[in-house]
Amino acid sequence: MSLTARILFIGIAGCLAFILMIFTAVRGAVSTIVDDNVATYLGAYADILVPAIRPDERPMLDADDSLLAQVPRDWQLSIDGEPLQRSSMLSDWLPVRPGVEPQRFRVADSNRRSIEVLQRPYQFANDVVVTVTFGLDTAVVDAYKDDQRARIAAQLRPVLILAGIVVGALLLAQIIAVLRPMQRVRAELDALERGEAQTLDETGPRELAAVTRRINALVARNASVQARYRQFAANMAHAIKTPLTALRLRVSDTAVKADIDQSIALVDRILARARIAGSWAVAQRLDVNDMLDQLQRSYEKLFDVTITLETVPRLEMLADREDLLEATANILENACRHAKREVAIIAGAGMIQINDDGPGISPDERRSI
Repeated sequence: MSLTARILFIGIAGCLAFILMIFTAVRGAVSTIVDDNVATYLGAYADILVPAIRPDERPMLDADDSLLAQVPRDWQLSIDGEPLQRSSMLSDWLPVRPGVEPQRFRVADSNRRSIEVLQRPYQFANDVVVTVTFGLDTAVVDAYKDDQRARIAAQLRPVLILAGIVVGALLLAQIIAVLRPMQRVRAELDALERGEAQTLDETGPRELAAVTRRINALVARNASVQARYRQFAANMAHAIKTPLTALRLRVSDTAVKADIDQSIALVDRILARARIAGSWAVAQRLDVNDMLDQLQRSYEKLFDVTITLETVPRLEMLADREDLLEATANILENACRHAKREVAIIAGAGMIQINDDGPGISPDERRSI
């Protein structure tokens, strides 16, 4: 999985988890608010009954009290759990649960009607505790809850949508902030590989700057190693070829001179191969046409042949100049030595081809070559 995909996956997963947590929290808060509203609604009706209770030894509701007209049908009074009085519309006595704290529960009457019950104890004179139990049809309560949830959700929906947009924008900004410097470094690495740049930009985020500094140090070290290696090859060639050349001038035997010439050529080939094998530096974008023009002019002066050059405009190659020049010159020199009259250089994208009208290499020697 790419780094972009990982960031997207983690960011999207985090956003979804964040939104889910917000949704769960809001949903819980809405349920709590609606439930508290229902409790307040039921408690308010229960509280209406209290002023209508006569403070006698056996408290009772005054049937003529106008407050009763404000109370729906399902209510009852009880003392110490014993039924005392109930509304005429209540077909069954509602259960009374023990305790001194308000309680809320659901029951079903004999008609299988579900009732939402709120039970509250009230203390009167002579330490008499009257439990007021008030009920509503659960269908009415549920409809009220649904209506309240819908209203709150309608108010919160724009806020949640805006929060989602903000979170998405933050995720996009995070991806851009993380990936843009990496894309810049990747483009610089491509330019370095193509030879269009020699170093990477070391500015930017601290973590990437540390990486680019190490890459630049590695490139510089490799270039230094290559330079020392080539200098060593040149010094070695000079140290070996100089005494061989002096020895060749002192001898007169043709066979010995031929052996010395062969030794000098062998030293040149071995050192050239070693030097080319040590080309570790970053390649550069080279103007191939300019290099071939120089080789054409130089070798036409050295050999009695006609060299034609066929190439395309603005031909460039990604290579080390010294390596490419030496390799091409070696092949061109070989072609000039064995050509009858003509040598042709044909260059194209990623290709340099050298032809001559000489005898060529025999089939038996081609595998060895």
